Amino acid sequence: MAKNHVLYKALKQITNAAEALERQVRLRPAPKVLVRFVELMQKNGHIGGFEEIENTHGGKLVVQLNGRLNKCSIVKPVINVRLAELEGVADQLVDRLPTYRVVQVVLTTSAGIITDVDAHEKQVSGEIIGYFY
Repeated sequence: MAKNHVLYKALKQITNAAEALERQVRLRPAPKVLVRFVELMQKNGHIGGFEEIENTHGGKLVVQLNGRLNKCSIVKPVINVRLAELEGVADQLVDRLPTYRVVQVVLTTSAGIITDVDAHEKQVSGEIIGYFY
């Protein structure tokens, strides 16, 4: 993993806070890709909510944890997938993870940052950037 990657550091902080059973975690800086990633986790019920605090140093994000998140991380190197192979590549990624739960794979596409299920519904392809469960 890229240890100096902003998204990696933020998702690692969220995972560590969830494992320590903390109720909230503060992240900075908060780039747009992180905000969208957290929105997807909230939409799927893995976190309670979040608050974005704007300032001149890249912003802050306060994430409320609800105990349902087990792990979230990035995929490095980024995997570029076509629509036809999206399901197979996502299944291969899930097979490498030590879980029997439903894993949400996050992609960056022309339609924005979305999950693999949404990408399949919208018929768009893109790059796999991360996952959470």
